Amino acid sequence: MNRNLKGLFVGFFMFVAIVFMIANNNVVSKAATYTDSSGSYTYTVSGSGYAITGYSGSASSVNIPSTINGKNVVVIGSGAFHKNKTITTVTIPSTVTNIKDLAFSECSSLSSVTIGSGVNAIGGYAFQGCTSLKSITIPGNVKTIGDAVFYGCTSLTTVHLNHGITSIGFFAFGQCPNITRITVPSSVKTIGERAFAYLENDNGKMSVMNKFYLYGAVGSAAETYADENHVIFVKANSTEPNIVYTTQVQTYGWQSYSGNGTCSGTEGQSKRLEAIKIGIEGGSISGGVTYKSHIQSIGWQDYVSNGELSGTVGKALRLEAIKIYLTGDLANYYDVYYRVHAQSFGWLGWAKNNQSAGTSGYGKRLEAIQIKLVKKGDEAPSSSYAPAFHDKALDAKIDAITPSIQYRAHVQSYGWQSFVSDWDMAGTQGKAKRLEAIEIKLANLGNIDGGVRYCTHVQKVGWQDYVSDGALSGTQGKSLRLEAIKIELTGTIAEYYNVFYKTHIQHYGWLLYAKNGEMAGSSGFGYRMEAMIIFIQKKGEKEPNITDSTATSSYLVK
Repeated sequence: MNRNLKGLFVGFFMFVAIVFMIANNNVVSKAATYTDSSGSYTYTVSGSGYAITGYSGSASSVNIPSTINGKNVVVIGSGAFHKNKTITTVTIPSTVTNIKDLAFSECSSLSSVTIGSGVNAIGGYAFQGCTSLKSITIPGNVKTIGDAVFYGCTSLTTVHLNHGITSIGFFAFGQCPNITRITVPSSVKTIGERAFAYLENDNGKMSVMNKFYLYGAVGSAAETYADENHVIFVKANSTEPNIVYTTQVQTYGWQSYSGNGTCSGTEGQSKRLEAIKIGIEGGSISGGVTYKSHIQSIGWQDYVSNGELSGTVGKALRLEAIKIYLTGDLANYYDVYYRVHAQSFGWLGWAKNNQSAGTSGYGKRLEAIQIKLVKKGDEAPSSSYAPAFHDKALDAKIDAITPSIQYRAHVQSYGWQSFVSDWDMAGTQGKAKRLEAIEIKLANLGNIDGGVRYCTHVQKVGWQDYVSDGALSGTQGKSLRLEAIKIELTGTIAEYYNVFYKTHIQHYGWLLYAKNGEMAGSSGFGYRMEAMIIFIQKKGEKEPNITDSTATSSYLVK
């Protein structure tokens, strides 16, 4: 690190050390302790609410409490989660207004963060060194992003900055080699030195990334930063599409628009959502968004589209569930993901592309929602496999069945093998024989609607069209190898079960498991698939250990 940068960093950490010393002598010793299913939190008084000052626990997924003893949690204190090695996902409630310096710094396992819509400031180095963090969405209520907030987040690839942010600090996204583009909203007026695109080598020399694109409005702070730092600037009208939404909340009325996964609604206030409007902004891809809601005393309404109102106003009726899907070319390039915060249930899992999210038959209100667009093939917004929807009658029927997935492979020299089921291997190992085709189907569904669809990447052919429920994917009699596959469940069963699958490929052996439509196998290498394992699992059940220490991915691309 050069002398100026080193001085700033050393000075900052000395300051933080002094702050911690004062805190330990004067505040933390008086802190109380609160324990829930995530672990134990220390907290102190902060204004009319509480500040979380420390955490201990072994949970991988932490939902920071919104209230303690009837008072809102309003601050995540300096270093509260510093160097925690077990947390992989954290949800910060909308009651929190301030995330202090170093709050989550060096949490090396932290891969997913949901920042509540109430946060208005993120302090310096708050997520510095979170080397597993892959994506982050900053709500528009956040006005200030402090210095080096995401410095050294080496796995970070996707950053969404929502309109409303006004200031981005020095080195905010420095030493993040996998961020290749960021869109800066026109509300940003100041951008600190080396906030974007700067990397430091082992000798401390700073350099600008060769291929980094800064999107923004003409004449904006983003354009000025790009000019001064020799970064490629792209006009805002070339940006990707954004999904925006607003909700009618009991007592409060219509909220400001949210976007790209930020929270609309409330948490911990027992307020129902009564209506919603959803639209698409920006981008050059044709298409839109269509949606419908399930309403107290009414049931499912008809679909509406592109900013129209779904729900009711002035009738004091709660939203209970929602379905959303994309239309036109937009649906060919993007998936829409959404999840809801439901009374008594809390945050449910993510639904996708017209799946139901919420509850039916339980009489529970929706209290908040998050919606985001994800490019096809990109990672889903969370690693959570929790159910996105609970239907009281269906829940009972699902509990009464034990569905399974059955599959068989057509193998070079051997032809069709017999059907096998969950966790069994189809194909061969150690015999250098290619898979040429596969058939997959579900069994033991009872009277539950659903099936499975799948497509394969075939030598010289590429990706074939999807087929379903036992149909052949691949080829017979052409001596062409399978190279990759995608599998997903359909119908009602998809709302209650996940499908996992992994491939054994030439030269590499077993790769990691893919899930729910992700790609598994390889592309561009000319390697044959030799075997597969597939299984389904009920959402919400404890996930099995499905990693493979010798592999780093489920899909290899040359």
